[in-house]
Amino acid sequence: MFAVKWVIRGKEAEPVESEDFGVFHADVLVSACRYRMEMMRRKYPDAPPDGFMVFDAAGQEIGRWFGSGAMP
Repeated sequence: MFAVKWVIRGKEAEPVESEDFGVFHADVLVSACRYRMEMMRRKYPDAPPDGFMVFDAAGQEIGRWFGSGAMP
């Protein structure tokens, strides 16, 4: 189980949205979230997230990604 916090760079302590996922591999989750970035930006046009942070079941941050939408 993983949690994702959609964030704005510099405001990571105030996530735009948080979600829980039942996937078993963090790499799969990161890839899916990279594809979802543009959708999340459209969902929050007044304060669009520009990245996300991934947390494991124990609440430890295991990765973060900042960028501009879908993978090439």
